[in-house]
Amino acid sequence: MPASSDLPAARVAAAPKANAQPDATALVQNLAHELRQPMSTIDSIAYYLSIVLPRENPRLSGQLQKLQEQIQQINGILDDTVYYLGAVPRYPRPIDLNDLVRRCVDRAPVGAPVRMNLAEKLPAVRLDREQARHFFRSVISVFRRLAPGAEPVTVSTSATGAVVQFEVYAAGASLGRSERQDMWEPFAAALPPSAGLSMASAKRIAEAHGAVMDLEPGESGGLRLTVTFPAAT
Repeated sequence: MPASSDLPAARVAAAPKANAQPDATALVQNLAHELRQPMSTIDSIAYYLSIVLPRENPRLSGQLQKLQEQIQQINGILDDTVYYLGAVPRYPRPIDLNDLVRRCVDRAPVGAPVRMNLAEKLPAVRLDREQARHFFRSVISVFRRLAPGAEPVTVSTSATGAVVQFEVYAAGASLGRSERQDMWEPFAAALPPSAGLSMASAKRIAEAHGAVMDLEPGESGGLRLTVTFPAAT
């Protein structure tokens, strides 16, 4: 089915009143909302064409797939921008972190394979489900893009005391100290296109939920991100 944004229309603020001067956040929020409809229409057309057009033409099928991937990328950039600006209210509730991570891995864009190592019986964490979904999709997607070739990315969860940890590790990724610092810059030139914005928006989401992010090299090389969430009480 056609891809859809993480941001439902009901959660996007109404357009500013006539003659009012919106601030940058409201402007971006409403601009993203206005772009959803044409993007959704284009995606629906591409999906319809993928069904009705002959599949014997691999070149045509490939172009349609690229079009749908570009639409997903644009929707992702819009979501990243809105979340980075903190333009969406939060509605946290207890969530099963393992279940959410599994769903995000299953729906992640094509990239390096993912190996999951999820702990059993994790305490729940209080998260806004839609923002948390965007967070995990963004982080996992960026690490899959950073991993070279078919080198797997490992996703893990664990719990210690009153905290729950999520960890993603790309064994083959190699970033210098300055490049690791740039991981949180929205338009970092050293990262794949839009990866900096994805990580910057993910950091804003994590911090808004009381989580702490720690990015460092792995013990045997590679790149490791550890996110520590307070357990729900």
